[in-house]
Amino acid sequence: MVKFKKDILEKVFDNFEKFYIHIMPHKNLIIGNRGLIDQEKEKGLMLVFGPYSYKDFDWDDENIYVSMRFSGVWEFLTIPFDSIVSIFDDPLNPNFVISFRYMPEKEDVDKEKPKVEKTKENEKVIKLNFSRKNKE
Repeated sequence: MVKFKKDILEKVFDNFEKFYIHIMPHKNLIIGNRGLIDQEKEKGLMLVFGPYSYKDFDWDDENIYVSMRFSGVWEFLTIPFDSIVSIFDDPLNPNFVISFRYMPEKEDVDKEKPKVEKTKENEKVIKLNFSRKNKE
């Protein structure tokens, strides 16, 4: 899937002056000193690639490396291809929208599982059995 995303991005860079990439939190995602803030930690971040919003662009088989402006400050980003969930050209009236299934990392899924508390030996536990029906 990474090669596919890279091929699509190559076509988008060649054909559109401005476009958007929605990225989700990832263990290898680096957003300079800024990092992810507030709701971005859950909902991800929308990056705008336009003529003046990025510089020093490079990529390899795993990541995109780029400097982008956040509130006037340049930050260096490492964007794993696995963190990209959509690419589109216009948020209000898009000509194209390409979405990818987001697969949270195993560590993230483990964190979301509810924790089961163990009972102490001295505590009395009452188990209810609703499987039997009263016959009258």
